[in-house]
Amino acid sequence: MGTIKVSAFAIVLGIVIGLGTGLCRLSANPALRWGAITYIEIICGSPLLVQIYLWYFVAGYLINGMMQKAEFSVTLSLFVQYLERRAVRR
Repeated sequence: MGTIKVSAFAIVLGIVIGLGTGLCRLSANPALRWGAITYIEIICGSPLLVQIYLWYFVAGYLINGMMQKAEFSVTLSLFVQYLERRAVRR
């Protein structure tokens, strides 16, 4: 049951992040647009395994007491929003 909760949370968070980033990318405000472009290039430019390691080991070490399931779901949600953005682009 825990895996389903983590996956559901990651999907919802990925949709929210993807929608927000997409709207910022289409914005007329240059700060929002360039911020979204920078975010997209950083997330798309790094492999998923590197992101998982960073969230799992680095953020887990820096933020003591944070559940590692939550860190994985954040990484998974970032990857889900990347896949959504790629699907919409085509």
